[in-house]
Amino acid sequence: ISQGKTWHGVICNNRKDCSNYWVDSTIRPLLDDKNKPCGYLSARTDVTAFIINDDRLTRSQKFANIGTWDWNIRTGDLFWSDRIAPLFGYNDDIPDTTYENFIAAVHPDDRQTVIEAINNCVANAAEYNIEHRVIWQDGSTHWLHERGDIVRSKDGSPLHMLGVVRDITNRKAAQLALQESEQRLTEAQTIAGIGNWSWEVASGSLYWSDEIYRLFGYKPGEFEPTYEKFVASVHPDDLEAIKQSEKDAFARGEKHSIDHRIVMPDGLIRWVHEESEARFDAKGEAIFLQGTVQDITDRKYTEQLQKGRSQILEEVLMDKPLENIIETMILHAEDMQPGMMGSVLLLDDSGQFLMHASAPNLPDFYNAAIHGLKIGPDVGSCGTAAFTGKQVIVDDTQIHPDWQAFRELTEKAGLRACWSQPIIASSGEVLGTYAMYYHEPRTPSDSELTLATELAQCAAIAIEQSRARNKLIEAKNDAEKANKAKSQFLSSMSHELRTPLNAIIGFSQLLEMAPDNINKDQLGNIHEIHHAGMHLLDLINEVLDLARIEAGNMALSIE
Repeated sequence: ISQGKTWHGVICNNRKDCSNYWVDSTIRPLLDDKNKPCGYLSARTDVTAFIINDDRLTRSQKFANIGTWDWNIRTGDLFWSDRIAPLFGYNDDIPDTTYENFIAAVHPDDRQTVIEAINNCVANAAEYNIEHRVIWQDGSTHWLHERGDIVRSKDGSPLHMLGVVRDITNRKAAQLALQESEQRLTEAQTIAGIGNWSWEVASGSLYWSDEIYRLFGYKPGEFEPTYEKFVASVHPDDLEAIKQSEKDAFARGEKHSIDHRIVMPDGLIRWVHEESEARFDAKGEAIFLQGTVQDITDRKYTEQLQKGRSQILEEVLMDKPLENIIETMILHAEDMQPGMMGSVLLLDDSGQFLMHASAPNLPDFYNAAIHGLKIGPDVGSCGTAAFTGKQVIVDDTQIHPDWQAFRELTEKAGLRACWSQPIIASSGEVLGTYAMYYHEPRTPSDSELTLATELAQCAAIAIEQSRARNKLIEAKNDAEKANKAKSQFLSSMSHELRTPLNAIIGFSQLLEMAPDNINKDQLGNIHEIHHAGMHLLDLINEVLDLARIEAGNMALSIE
């Protein structure tokens, strides 16, 4: 001012009550003829309210860890509030506040996303609302949340972009930790085959975790879950038991715990275990139900397989007829896999032809048609399995080349899929085949393949046991025939021996009664003949006694 120049600034003044107030002042000197100040013109505006509000804003931004910025799009100038620099990790060494320096501070992996969001806001008036990372000078990574908008001219041209920046590092760390925890939970549920759900009774709102969608055969989020959708997936034979269990859980405040079946979209049936508990309001009315669902198909299959195996082996030990054992096996398998029709064919003695053994639910005309089927490398599923000794999977009999000769027959019987498992003895010999038929094209699941393998093994045990039993019966019959022949031989032999022997003994006795006509040596020989004849007669009688004992015609007594 003393040099004759105009001054402009904000001045803090003291009132008489010692309080402060601020004025925006402009002081212009009045110059004399020597260009020296001789007076002053002053214009002052009270800006106390503005200063107080600005201080409040600065403090609020500091407390909230928020900064504001203003980017002049035409000139490229960028204004940062005091809190912006610390948010970007700058302390004393603050760079020029330019758009380029701002972009340089953004994490490299997020940089292009930020640039595209800014350009989209400028060009298309899209909302600028983005979370991104920045790298501080010390190398640490922090998260920021930015929101901004465009100030435009009357013709719509962009002039300024104004925005705010907020540090969300702590929130983001908690969010990422939660996401990681949820991911671990999802992975654990997937591994264990467990999903969780909740049901709000009043509104009917139902929540399913991703794993429940997968358990029921759907993609996560494929549809909005409802109780009706759940009911539609339950096996019809189990629905009443589920509703009763839910009713009991509501009535007594107990856990709802039940094993039941579900029908997958492709028709497969799986087992799940469901557990839940209800929440009640002050009136005792159920308002909320939450629980878990776990896939227990493998466990149920194991239990059913063990039960069926035990039943089959029990019938084997009881020496029940082979055809009964095989039919029991097939019916058990059909019960485990609804919609499946089982069949067992056995190789004949030549090992070249398959003979019908049992197929309780296949059409009679079909069983008759394949009875005596000659095996070969391309003879349906069973003929090929018996020939190769390997499992054969045909998911559609109408298009598979091995079934070309039987397409008219299978079409008439309505059979579209056939999986055949060879029945192999402990020696490695192929005994026959166990087949699983379906009315629709099907590819087997792992559990279905396990079922086929297990039942083929049970059939092999039953067949080998039946054959061993038959061989024992045949051996017993042969022994009885041989024993009968021996008895007949001994009886005939004794008769044939007794006749001449009696004559020999009789003549020797007559000669002994006339000793005067023979000499001493001759008499001794006659005695020897008589003695030998009696000894031989005793031997014949003993052999006949043994035969009578074996035949049960003589009782023994100990004396």
